[in-house]
Amino acid sequence: MEAFESDLLHNRWRGWIRDRNGKIPTAEPRYLEAFLLMRWFGDAYWDLFIDAAQVVRRRGLPFPDVLFQMIADPNTQQKGKLFEAASALLFSATPGFEVRSARKTTDEQIDFVVRYEHDSLTVLPLLPGPGLIECKSSGEKIKVHELRDFGSKCQFHRVRFGIIVALANITGSDKSAFSDPHYSELVRRRFLADGLTILVLDLSKLRCRARELRWSTRATRRGS
Repeated sequence: MEAFESDLLHNRWRGWIRDRNGKIPTAEPRYLEAFLLMRWFGDAYWDLFIDAAQVVRRRGLPFPDVLFQMIADPNTQQKGKLFEAASALLFSATPGFEVRSARKTTDEQIDFVVRYEHDSLTVLPLLPGPGLIECKSSGEKIKVHELRDFGSKCQFHRVRFGIIVALANITGSDKSAFSDPHYSELVRRRFLADGLTILVLDLSKLRCRARELRWSTRATRRGS
């Protein structure tokens, strides 16, 4: 982020992190990724991310997998934000992707924005430039109108690709994350004819991928 902000703003954020971090007992280590998440999603989620980031009893799991475990727990609160956080961390760990901050207005919400550039470690069917990421944490299949709305949002913001990350297909009983695969594919191809690539990743493509730098290379190539 240093390339996009003044030293004043960046040092102010460093000071804020230093002050909040000083209140955490040194005997309670935390995953460092939690502080990166605060940079993207803001200080409103400090307690959520910092509590989730406790290292003790995590058995060495990567932090995204820790978040996925929490999401699977029916007693976990704010699953939607945790799902966004885990997805953002996986994208940030993938060569070629840079995660930007989330965008939210009174009219719409974009879970987070990424920028893709061709990288020698990953070759994806995406045009370089910014793209929108939308996370569906309900666990339900993606409906055609949701795909159409997301595509329209991408066109409004003039991006060349968008990726939906869904909790659908948890059981693996159905290979499609769509409620109507046939019409969803027709909608996706219609946007593709206009120069917009829409990909869909489900939980089966995300879990246990935190240590694989090329996780999204395979996942997006198989994206519905």
